[in-house]
Amino acid sequence: MVNVPVFLSGFGPDYGLGNNITLAQHEVQHTYQGQVTGPLYIPLNLIGGVASSIVDKKWNGPLNFMETGPQSTPPRATPW
Repeated sequence: MVNVPVFLSGFGPDYGLGNNITLAQHEVQHTYQGQVTGPLYIPLNLIGGVASSIVDKKWNGPLNFMETGPQSTPPRATPW
């Protein structure tokens, strides 16, 4: 299996997200999440994103458990 992150123009792999984290480092953690959760990845991401959007008005807010690990320093797939 090969993971290939795709980046938009202007938001390449070296795009800085703060705390010395690049977009590539963040996104690779989501590929690991997808490997572990398999077909549940998208439903889990939707649940976390919707919950966070309702409470915090941000998809990537602190209630989105699928973003907690990738937004950590250093980035990791899980929040622990």
